[in-house]
Amino acid sequence: MDKNSLLQEIKRGLAEGTITNNDLQAVTISTTTDNRPAEQIKDHSTSSKLTDTFFYIGAILIAMGVTTVVGSMWADLSSFLKVFITLGAGIVSFLSAVMLESKNFNVKINNALHIIAIITLPLGLNVLFMELGSDVALPLIQSIIAVIISAIYLPFLVTRQKEVYLVMGTFWPLYLFGTIVGHLNQQINLTQTMSAIEVILSGLILMVIGNYYNSSSNVGWPRFGSILQFFGVISFLAGFNAMIYDSLLMTLVYPLILVATMYYGIRYFQRAVFIVAALYLTGYFIWLTFKILPDTTFALIISGVIIMVFGGFGYNLQKRYLSKKYSTLATPSTPPAVDVS
Repeated sequence: MDKNSLLQEIKRGLAEGTITNNDLQAVTISTTTDNRPAEQIKDHSTSSKLTDTFFYIGAILIAMGVTTVVGSMWADLSSFLKVFITLGAGIVSFLSAVMLESKNFNVKINNALHIIAIITLPLGLNVLFMELGSDVALPLIQSIIAVIISAIYLPFLVTRQKEVYLVMGTFWPLYLFGTIVGHLNQQINLTQTMSAIEVILSGLILMVIGNYYNSSSNVGWPRFGSILQFFGVISFLAGFNAMIYDSLLMTLVYPLILVATMYYGIRYFQRAVFIVAALYLTGYFIWLTFKILPDTTFALIISGVIIMVFGGFGYNLQKRYLSKKYSTLATPSTPPAVDVS
């Protein structure tokens, strides 16, 4: 029976109900299952891991050797050679990795080239500005470097969505924001309140980017998004926390902000956001206890009670709304239907 006849028979069986999608999926799984003995699979896996280990050890040793040789000769090199060895190596490594990716080349070699580019591109740009006579410690110079590297990685973040572009395309724009803030701090004598607002905005930016990555279907993006949200919510709440010591209004509003942040974590299933906000809320009431009660011993007892009450309450909320095992938000996935039309 040829292919077309077989497909017609399958369509007829689906129409009559004698063949179901589950039957087709079972056939697909059985034909793609590895039928090798378990010992062969285990030996192959062990050999692959050992090969990967030696690959990375060898790469590290080569990098250390090259760095040692170049470092010993650095003072005798001309400005052109210094820039060529660092920035040139970064550009060549990045372009090579991009071209090899388009041809589906060896992933390990691509990753090694990307690592070289990640290290040597910013290093080479710093060397370039140093050789041009600029002070690389100035926020303006660091801003220019951040703009250049962001311009390199951001287009690939949009088009290829590989993890290395994700990390670099996020880090350098954030670094650019930090250098701009540092430059403003040098030019303007900011008050404590303005500095706290800067910290709040920085955290908010991290949370927004993290939430965007969390909603992505790309493998690895949600995990990176959770990391960004974790540090973002720490910064966001730390800014408000710094304002409660000088303002009675913020002392009263701050717990409402913490509760709203906890609700956000529950509403959008962001466990890191909820946990950090709960810890801040617990710390706030402990601080308030020591501020109100003059007796340190009694304040310690009350603080212990607060920790137990808030800990139990937070654990139950996390278990009920944020645990994949118990939460109604975590619905089991169903296998997709097989289309043979």
